[in-house]
Amino acid sequence: MIFLLLPTIFAQTFIELGKTYQEMIRPWQGEARYRIYTLNLTEIIEDADLVLVARALNSRGDPNIYVSNKNAVPLLKEDAEIVSCASRGLDICIVDKSLLKTNLTYYIGVVCDGFCRFSFKAMYDKEKQMTNNDDLEFRFNQSDNAGIVSIFNNLTGTETSLDIIVEIRNVFELEEAFNSYLSIGSSKPNSDKYNYKGVDGFGGIQVISISGQDLNEKLFTLVVEAQEGALISIRTRCYGLIRDINTYESVEVTLKKDSSQIFKIEISQYMSDIYSNDEAINFSLSPFSGYAYLFVNPDTQPPILDSYRFSYKDSIGDDLVITKKELEAMKVRGDVFYIVVYGVTEISSSMLKVQLVNKNNMLLELNKPTSGKLAQKEIISYQFRLQGPKDHEVQISLKTFQQNSDMIVKQCDNYDCNVTQDDINKKEEKYKTTQGQLFLYSQSQGDDFLVFNFDSAYCNSLFQKYCLYVVGIYPDEKLQPDQFASYQILVTFREHRKRLKENTPYKEFLAKDLVSYFKFTILEGDNAHRLSFILTPIQGQPQMYISQTEKKPSKDSFEAASGFDNVINFGGRQQGPVKPGDYYIAVVGQTASIYLLTAQVFRQWTDFQTVGKYPWQYIQIFEGDPHFYKPNSTQDIGLFKIDLNHYKDQQYDYKQNVRIELICDLDQYELYASDQPEVDASKSRWKAINNEILIDQMDKEYPQIVYLKIVPKQIDPPIVSYQEYNVLFQVGDYKTIDLVIGQSYYDYIKANQIMYFQVPYHNHQNLIVQKQVHGLGQLAVEAIIQYGSQSDFMLDKSSLVVNGSSLETDNCKPTPQQQYFFCYIYIQLTGKQNASFSLLVYTDSTNLELQEGYQIVKKVPEFFDKFYFYVSYQFAEIIVQSIYTQLTIYATIEVHTNTSNLISEDYPTAETAQIQSRARQYYYDSSLFISQDNLEQQKCFEPGFRCVIKVSVYRNNTDKIDKEKERYMEYSIVYKSRFQPIWPNQQTIGACENNTYTYYQLDVPSNETFMIIVTPLGDGDPDLYLKKNQLPTKDSYDFCSAQWAGDQLIIEQGNRLYDNAGTYYIGVYSAQNMTFTIQVRFGNLHYYRVYSSVPFNIILQAGGIAYFDFLNYDDRNFRILLSSNNGRPKMYIDTYTTENELQNSLNKQLTDFNINNNKNGFNNYYQIDRSNKFYASNIHFLVAVTVEVDTDFTILINPVSEPIYLTNNLIQYNELAQGEKQMYKYFIEGNFEVNVDLREGRIKLHYIQNDTITEEGLNDVKYELYDADEIRSKGGKLHNFFKVEYDSKKSYVYTILVVSEKASKFDLWVRSYKTQQELKVGVPFAFWLLKQDNPRVFMFRLGAESKKQKFSVAITNNNQDYTDRSKSLQHPIVEVLRDEKENTVYEDVNHEYYKAAKIEEVSTELSHYVEFEDVAGLYYIRISTQANGNQEYTITIGDNLIGVLAPQIPRTVYGAPGFIHPWEVYIPYGKKLYVTVELCGGQVGVYGSKDKNKIKIGLFEKSLDHAHNKMLSGFFDPGEGVYYIGSKLLKAYHNQDKAAYEIMGQLMDRDKDDPATYFEPGEEGELTWTVDENNYLNVTFSPITQLERDGKSWAWQRVDYYLVTQIKQVDDESPINYCMRSPSSPNIRIIKNALYKNNTVLGIQLDFKPDQQTQFSVVARVYTSNDNFGQFEVNLNYQQAYVNFTHLQNFRMRRIFRYVIPIIFIIGVCLIAYLWNSNRKLKKMQNYRQYKLGLNMKCKIQKIESNLYQITMLWNQLQK
Repeated sequence: MIFLLLPTIFAQTFIELGKTYQEMIRPWQGEARYRIYTLNLTEIIEDADLVLVARALNSRGDPNIYVSNKNAVPLLKEDAEIVSCASRGLDICIVDKSLLKTNLTYYIGVVCDGFCRFSFKAMYDKEKQMTNNDDLEFRFNQSDNAGIVSIFNNLTGTETSLDIIVEIRNVFELEEAFNSYLSIGSSKPNSDKYNYKGVDGFGGIQVISISGQDLNEKLFTLVVEAQEGALISIRTRCYGLIRDINTYESVEVTLKKDSSQIFKIEISQYMSDIYSNDEAINFSLSPFSGYAYLFVNPDTQPPILDSYRFSYKDSIGDDLVITKKELEAMKVRGDVFYIVVYGVTEISSSMLKVQLVNKNNMLLELNKPTSGKLAQKEIISYQFRLQGPKDHEVQISLKTFQQNSDMIVKQCDNYDCNVTQDDINKKEEKYKTTQGQLFLYSQSQGDDFLVFNFDSAYCNSLFQKYCLYVVGIYPDEKLQPDQFASYQILVTFREHRKRLKENTPYKEFLAKDLVSYFKFTILEGDNAHRLSFILTPIQGQPQMYISQTEKKPSKDSFEAASGFDNVINFGGRQQGPVKPGDYYIAVVGQTASIYLLTAQVFRQWTDFQTVGKYPWQYIQIFEGDPHFYKPNSTQDIGLFKIDLNHYKDQQYDYKQNVRIELICDLDQYELYASDQPEVDASKSRWKAINNEILIDQMDKEYPQIVYLKIVPKQIDPPIVSYQEYNVLFQVGDYKTIDLVIGQSYYDYIKANQIMYFQVPYHNHQNLIVQKQVHGLGQLAVEAIIQYGSQSDFMLDKSSLVVNGSSLETDNCKPTPQQQYFFCYIYIQLTGKQNASFSLLVYTDSTNLELQEGYQIVKKVPEFFDKFYFYVSYQFAEIIVQSIYTQLTIYATIEVHTNTSNLISEDYPTAETAQIQSRARQYYYDSSLFISQDNLEQQKCFEPGFRCVIKVSVYRNNTDKIDKEKERYMEYSIVYKSRFQPIWPNQQTIGACENNTYTYYQLDVPSNETFMIIVTPLGDGDPDLYLKKNQLPTKDSYDFCSAQWAGDQLIIEQGNRLYDNAGTYYIGVYSAQNMTFTIQVRFGNLHYYRVYSSVPFNIILQAGGIAYFDFLNYDDRNFRILLSSNNGRPKMYIDTYTTENELQNSLNKQLTDFNINNNKNGFNNYYQIDRSNKFYASNIHFLVAVTVEVDTDFTILINPVSEPIYLTNNLIQYNELAQGEKQMYKYFIEGNFEVNVDLREGRIKLHYIQNDTITEEGLNDVKYELYDADEIRSKGGKLHNFFKVEYDSKKSYVYTILVVSEKASKFDLWVRSYKTQQELKVGVPFAFWLLKQDNPRVFMFRLGAESKKQKFSVAITNNNQDYTDRSKSLQHPIVEVLRDEKENTVYEDVNHEYYKAAKIEEVSTELSHYVEFEDVAGLYYIRISTQANGNQEYTITIGDNLIGVLAPQIPRTVYGAPGFIHPWEVYIPYGKKLYVTVELCGGQVGVYGSKDKNKIKIGLFEKSLDHAHNKMLSGFFDPGEGVYYIGSKLLKAYHNQDKAAYEIMGQLMDRDKDDPATYFEPGEEGELTWTVDENNYLNVTFSPITQLERDGKSWAWQRVDYYLVTQIKQVDDESPINYCMRSPSSPNIRIIKNALYKNNTVLGIQLDFKPDQQTQFSVVARVYTSNDNFGQFEVNLNYQQAYVNFTHLQNFRMRRIFRYVIPIIFIIGVCLIAYLWNSNRKLKKMQNYRQYKLGLNMKCKIQKIESNLYQITMLWNQLQK
């Protein structure tokens, strides 16, 4: 038992809805003949059934489907209690919605009898709806493989039959049979269970005829099964006992045996042609299956069939021709004919057509018999046309009845050609068989036939590319005047015998009872293991016979015949190898048929694994649907096929040119094409040139099916990954392509190429034609629309409304009895550039059905419009948007049972509506929300019930409006219950509830860049998430942007996750209630539509241009306001009215725009008044904004009388004249602060928690007053803010009124206290850090790259109210955390923090600099104070790209030599830039230029030169505008690989000079110094001297002196590091003192090693000002000196000698005294001794003298 369960367990696959699974079952390998799939439904979609599709991918595959929730291995019908489907080939099973439940496991078994390769997919599909006498069109695609149609029957009582005609309009493209099933009621039919099955007819038609008691049923359910790509048209028609038909109308007639159908045709309008122009009436009945009799009677309807004057009874079919002579002979008028078609076989399907033909110039249809009658001496001529690339045999058969007739065939060169009496008289003389002069005649009695060969080469050489022939029928001379000769003529145009290619399907249409012959050869030594002939019926019932001996096998002579599976095998395991030789095949049309015939050869059992060997390995692609392919590996080969049978004339074998194109940005692939599956690409018939293949229509081997192979190029060095590509094709240069209403057609058009389209209409509904050019402007593809006799309409915008009342139907509706008809709207596209485009045509009805998420654009109604939709989910939201007027939505819920009829015509009004819309706060935008409670109260979700929402859209203001304006007035309506499709270049307003998502669906048709921009309106922080094919969340997404305020995503071509083409879902998430705008743009062109009073935020890269399109509908003055958080955007303004003018503007230089400020552009503000020469109403203003650096900016179009809506943390710039007022509105529930940066003027800000401020109540409103001049005079800051407390009992709308008391310029923004301040890179932000604010938190986002990046945090102390900072200054504590969950709500507990990796930290006197390196993401910066009091700081986030040199804010740079750090600074009018650089251990160069790119590569217009004893300083005076500074470390001292310097920019009046030139060190900066016995260094210097220069004195306020010492190696001769704020070496010490004496002394204790020295100098920092303009700092450097170890040794020796010399002197004196005394004694003794010793005394004296001499010498040495 365990072993039996193992295959079941391992065979189970858990599947996802919408995903395709491919499987292969190989019985010879011992595999199970089934696969088991397990499905668990997580949600149930209302009114949607579950569709299961199993499609065979190999020719003999036949997968069957069995579904159960009880049996885990359903393999038989008995195992599947839910549903089973066992059709041949394609199986589509539908699980009714009533059987679907969540949390229930469904087991799906797909079973094959033999080898089977198949694909399987499960999906939801909603039912489509029709009534009787209705039309419906749709196309099967990846998400819709089963056409489920509910048909509501509402007969009036006079009808006796209902016909449902299912037509596959592209049947010749299909490779599988299609079926249609009908059930009575709401149950879904399938191949095993149905009430009616469609009967095949011509041209891909199946007919279901309902009559009798079944007509009383109110609901039918139709299911159409067909392969993906099928284009389906369904028509329902009701008829009485007699059916009226029109001339030239084709009517499908389906009959059971012994039943009949009566038709009536009125041709009175053609009687004059019949009697005067020798016209004849042709009644054609062409059988598809079975056969029927045709009866025709003029004027009256006989009671029995035998009384009908004309009849024809033949199983082949008939063209019955009635001439004037016959009518005259019968003495009838003949303006009305009654026709009866009588069924003879069990089921018969025929096509009936009545038309007028010229008796002398009638056109024969090939392979179809035509009948007629001849009077005495009468000649009837028929013409037929032959063309094609191959030589064919042509046979003309003449069958006669009652009396004998003969025929003449001749070749003609014009349409006036016919057979004359002269031809009959001279037929022997004229007889010729030469091509071009062909003349043949028959001469036997009774039936006869003529045969000749069609020469394709000769006919193709003619101008018309075809040959024209005429066959004339004339009676025998024995025919009497009162007699008629009946005949039947048939022209067959067939190849002698078609040769089949191995593994290559052959497709054709075969008329009933006709035969096609084929031949296939197995060569000697071929070693074929098995040969299979596979007949695949697409429509009808063909039969196959095969013989190796009989060249024309038939049902009476054959060796093998096809059975149920339509396969005949030779060879194999049982029979051995295939016998070599010729195989002759005959295919007989038991019915008219469309089929595929394939000779499939297996040489070894591994053949099926060979890539490209068999046709089922190729993916079929369709015209107008480019196939996107993403290679899985560098060896991945793309296999595709194109079926060309759909595009050729089946009667005349006419073919068209084919262009196949591979679209790929990189040259990485080779494109090959063959007329058969080909393994070796080098053997292909066609190879692409420039990624394009052209197949000529005159190609002798013109393919039926083109097999494409796309092979990666072998490139050296090898490519790691190959790019995705699109493959598409176009057939014919002048072919007309059918469009389906409501379905987009995608294609690619080349420059100067013309394409034609047609779309049918069958009533007077309005139609909207939309053209979308992807990635380019609309003018890249020109569109012309034509219908009826109307003049051509140029589609110069993206859409055009075709008014239904202007649609002409006279030619389509010739008689009043016919109620339904088809006419066509024609569209011509001309490519102006190579471009991808899409076309969409949809209806505009008075009560139009809304499709979920599908936006409909209509003209604003004069009173109201009506819509409806069926409930699908637990809730629904309806959104209406317009820029012209306010609209109100009313809705009611109407409950239906499953069998009830369509909705009533009672639509809601203001009095009857159950739900009414609420207006939103931004322009004219309304929405209506229908909750789950509303729907549950109406029983919408109970079994047996369904609900329809009826919607009325009313126009609030019905005042008369200028007709010129009214034609522009449009609005859009959409309903959504899950997601809403979004269209490019269209700004949409959306809303989020607390902690919920709002979803949008975006279809990207081709692989191109696209961008999504979300801007919040009012308070709130929307986060943007994107995912392909699935709804995204915070935990599951492909791309996201969660910046504060605006979010922007740019998905580039070749991005890291996906090819771009496909369906994306956009999720906008918010933690609070909020409103936002969202807009999508395709391509790299930044082009957006904006609306008045709604801000639009975008981040634009350096050098980029963004275009904003604004339609000026109202006659009001308006302002264009630009606000930026960084950078200086400039704007240029142009105007246009047509798409051509728009395209011209987009191609212009910005300096050529109409409004350009002398080609310089406008910085922040421009007002357009009615007096402006370019002003006009109903005109578009195109605003082009360009930036020099990456810039985050907001554009706002503000009518002067309209309020501005504020968004949290989004700066709004404005300019107001004196006395002018501007109102702002802010929507928030909570406390917030108002920030004001006043640049110029004087303003008063009134604010109130209310939606308006009245003039009367203005004095009672709180206000703040700011005066720029007063603030400057007090030394205050121009940035101010105040806190606003929220009162929960009042309105959530705050109104701020700014009154300008002087001409003013200012920035205004609000910040909610619910959120943290977001910092921007390069933008300084000033803040106070209070002791109780511990910590202060900021957030910022780092980059978009996944690799690690460097960033820095610089904090500068702005307080200067103390003198000795070395004692009191304590830098704040900085902590940087990365939030892995990217939660922008700091107070929320849902965070996952990681400390950022710190790589550098430098603290200086006034600043604290920290450098980090980490990955991209959301970061929080927590700053805590260590100071005792309140401190003001400025924080700046930096990166390696570009910095902002904010005035009076020092910026520290720390890095390696050679790196140029670019800075941007804005210089106002009348100012110049003063730059100072403190040198901190290196040499620095500073350069300036107006060109950012020059700065980055080291080019400049001006540089600063180093001056002795001074900091690097100087001016840049380029004039007003953005200027760029480049600072570069030239050399780092002290053997360091990095060094720091500090750069600061200050704005100064242009008439000021350099303050550094007014001061110099005293005595030229010389220093004197001493070192005492304690190694204490004392440095003495002269104070700073102030210079007088031309009366422009800079007065110092104070001077700080610093003694700077640096310990270095003895041999290090580099200059000292003078840096005051950013030391780059730990051996630097700074001693500061502030003295005002004439002589100054600074000292420091020395301590260093023998191999080191101490270098020192004095730096004087002068604080100076001029005319109260502001304080400046000037650093002056004294000369340098040093102390080394030798110096200290010398000082020690001096100290030693100071004490030793006196001691030695005392000793010497004592010694001399002693010696002197000794000498005296010696003299005394000498006398004595001389007396005593006598002569020996002289020697002793000499010895003493010698001793004295030595003492004297020692004394002298001591003295030295």
